[in-house]
Formats: sequence, structure tokens, C-alpha cells
Amino acid sequence: MFAVLTGPVGVGKSTVLRAFNDAIDSSRFEVLYISQSNLSPRWLYSIPLSQLGINAKFYANDAKKQFHEQLLSITTVKKKQVVMIIDEAHLINHRTLQEIRFLLNCRFDAGNPLSLIIAGQNELYVE
Repeated sequence: MFAVLTGPVGVGKSTVLRAFNDAIDSSRFEVLYISQSNLSPRWLYSIPLSQLGINAKFYANDAKKQFHEQLLSITTVKKKQVVMIIDEAHLINHRTLQEIRFLLNCRFDAGNPLSLIIAGQNELYVE
């Protein structure tokens, strides 16, 4: 599951995301929120791991493995769907966008334990 929220500066994208976060059923969903202008692949994994109370390993591939292990744990043990929100996504570089694509393909045949919402200014939307 994937959603894109775009709009000009000041239209209320972050407000909508906060309202969504407040309204979502926390017994069924684990929400991870990232808002960082210079988001690198390493921080794409480190920030949500930190929100889950886990110290991320230094190298991006190691942190990625940790994150996937946590996704599996949250979905199988806690029986929750993980929703990752990436705000200010119009500032994300190409490498990190590719890493987001890999996130969405992590368990192609078995379904994905991750729902992703990316939000940013209109530059984010490209046909």
C-alpha cells in the first residue's frame, strides 16, 4: 500500500499527516514518521529503528536488515501493520528514492508488511 500527498508550501500536508496519525488505531497499526531534509539510505532505516527503541547498526545494509527483522516481528508477533510516513519527500535524493522502492518490494510474493505514505511539495509529483 502506497500513497503520495503533494501540495504547495503551507497547504497543510503535515497537519493532515498528524491528524491521520492521531486517528489511526494504534492497536492495529505501528506508525513510523520521518521528516528529514537530507534523508540518506542509512537514516531511512536508522530513524524508524530509533522510534522502535532500537540502536541501528552503522552501515546502511546492516540497518536495513535490522529494519526488515523488526517489520517481520511487528507483523507476526504484534500482529500490526506498519505505516511509514516520509514527510518533506521532495528533498529526497535519487539513492534514497531507490531504497524506498526496495522497501516496498521486500516480500513481493507474500505481500508487504509496510504501508508507505510520502508527502512533499508539488515537485515530488512527476508523471
